[in-house]
Amino acid sequence: MLTCPQRRVLDFIISYSAETGGVPPSHAELIRGLGFSSKSSMSTYLKRLEERGFIRRARGRNRAIEILRQPNGHPYHAPDRIADLENTLRDIRAAVIKHAPDTLWLNLTETVVDRIDSVLDAEANGRAVNGPVGASRSK
Repeated sequence: MLTCPQRRVLDFIISYSAETGGVPPSHAELIRGLGFSSKSSMSTYLKRLEERGFIRRARGRNRAIEILRQPNGHPYHAPDRIADLENTLRDIRAAVIKHAPDTLWLNLTETVVDRIDSVLDAEANGRAVNGPVGASRSK
């Protein structure tokens, strides 16, 4: 569980990244945006978020914060990444239909692709993923 200040920092990183097309804030932008008085206090919060598995940072690089989990603990998927994965799933479907029209293979692939799609949808919306592997996605 996050403390209120840790959650505030993570929420700021998530919203800033969403507003800038996936570009995370710099340390200076975090300090200014959250009203911190020093770089060391901001670094402490980032270190705690990283230790708890909410973010990952690349050492020695500016704007190198990768969001791993949402404040509620569910995996984080950047909106761009979800769109990329959905496009990949469509490409897989099309390739299987074109190159392996065998019904059994097509059904198995559709089941796997639908399950991956439903897991991504559930994670993106902060819902738990339940049900058998072949469970279909409700719309």
